Amino acid sequence: MYGTLKIITTPIGNIYDISIRAIQEFKKCNIILVENIKHSKKLLHILNINYNKKIFISYTQNINNNKLYKIMMLLKNNNIILSCNAGSPNISDPGGNIINTAIKYNYNIQLIPGPSALTSAIMGSGFNMSNFIFLGFLPRKGLKRKQIIINSLNLSMSIIIFESPKRIINTLLDLKTWCGYKKIIIARELTKQHETFHRGYLGQNLIPQVIAKGEIVIIVENTKYNTNKQCNYHIYTKIIKLIKHTNKKPKIIAKYLNLKYSINIKEAYTLIYNIKNNIDAI
Repeated sequence: MYGTLKIITTPIGNIYDISIRAIQEFKKCNIILVENIKHSKKLLHILNINYNKKIFISYTQNINNNKLYKIMMLLKNNNIILSCNAGSPNISDPGGNIINTAIKYNYNIQLIPGPSALTSAIMGSGFNMSNFIFLGFLPRKGLKRKQIIINSLNLSMSIIIFESPKRIINTLLDLKTWCGYKKIIIARELTKQHETFHRGYLGQNLIPQVIAKGEIVIIVENTKYNTNKQCNYHIYTKIIKLIKHTNKKPKIIAKYLNLKYSINIKEAYTLIYNIKNNIDAI
């Protein structure tokens, strides 16, 4: 009887997010595929699991065919755990090629789900996320980077991006250029001590101000009233002008937006109050 590839999600920050089921599997399995052996041994030590008699095999996104074959041969007679440093294998983490090869060999796979930066960011966003597109890490530069964003916007779905602190500022500038005025949240250091949600609009100073540190998830809300870049920016500046210089009441501004741009009254109020709440940062 063939073994099973057990795909385990590990904590993205808070160690107490590990599931009881994951702990049980780590205790039972003696062969563990990991990104970083030292990191995984540290995790097992914290969980009070003796790792001295376990076999650790490291892997990367570009694992070679020879190593893949050896893993498949081990899987013939053994249950094997596949985990990554934090989060879920194959979600902007390596492991997909191992899973795909196991499926081709007709081996069993078993999922032990758990913490995810993707779902955690969605939970804390406050956005309507019934439809979204997950882009993972964008290409660092070039036309492909722009095309991915523009094509995603055309799908009329909110966009979720993983980003590094070194590139967050440039990415926000690019998103402002390509997306125009849109609501955004940046979820930083999820489940960790300094977990923070930065909220606001592209082109504004977010509240609280963005710090280029830690693990980062960006969500750009893509709602029907902000699908056109030029129109978005025009509406955005028009509302600011009405609030700051004409002292018009939200009811009057909402009626104006409804008549001028066919924005639903309820959505208009949301737009006005969001801008009004952040007016000091503009």
